[in-house]
Amino acid sequence: MSRSAWNNVIVFGVLALFLLFYIAPNQMAKFRDQNAQTLVPSNATIVQIRFPRIVLERHGPNWRLHPAPTAAVDIPALLQAWQLQPLRPEPVLADAIFATVCQVELLYSGEPQWQQWQLVTDQSQWYLQQQQRIFKIHPKEADALCPQPLRR
Repeated sequence: MSRSAWNNVIVFGVLALFLLFYIAPNQMAKFRDQNAQTLVPSNATIVQIRFPRIVLERHGPNWRLHPAPTAAVDIPALLQAWQLQPLRPEPVLADAIFATVCQVELLYSGEPQWQQWQLVTDQSQWYLQQQQRIFKIHPKEADALCPQPLRR
């Protein structure tokens, strides 16, 4: 092969590697993120959240906790955590023993029934549980979904 033919092979090889290592994984990540299921459906709006001792209610454009907690709670961060929490199904052993840390009920606009969720742990990992469905979450996500002042 001539020198210019080898140059073409090298250029196209580098372009193929660029496509393989940079563009393809980014496009796959975008596709995965678009199809990720979240805790609150994208077409639903949270109207009320009940924690063990406190209720977060929507009053017009504002939100109110009652009774008022003794420690400060970042309401916008709490709402965002519930609205955007991704659900990652996790197979769990049949003999796994969970301790319930926080039980939460969500009410969406236009929905007649409350959605009940439990934040549970098996001492090494945190999970969100709804009836028999269990989703793995990170400890930081657990604290965002049910901050310490709102737990039992």
